[in-house]
Amino acid sequence: MGAVLQFQKWSKGPVLRCLIIGGDQMAAWLPDWIAAVRNMMREGGATRFVFDGRDGWSEVLRRSLEHTRKLRTTYEVEI
Repeated sequence: MGAVLQFQKWSKGPVLRCLIIGGDQMAAWLPDWIAAVRNMMREGGATRFVFDGRDGWSEVLRRSLEHTRKLRTTYEVEI
């Protein structure tokens, strides 16, 4: 399992943003990872966690985190 996280200043206050995450056997590490992220947020003063992901992540989040909402959609255009 690996992830890259970054604190960012947004207009509504600081957020912890996940730039990338990946790994096998997610069920084995996801609960501990979420606990670690919450701890990092408290220590860093962030009240929100933000990340981009495929639609399949919404199902994972619904089971693992409360108060999850979709902020935007990313588009790709070939030229």
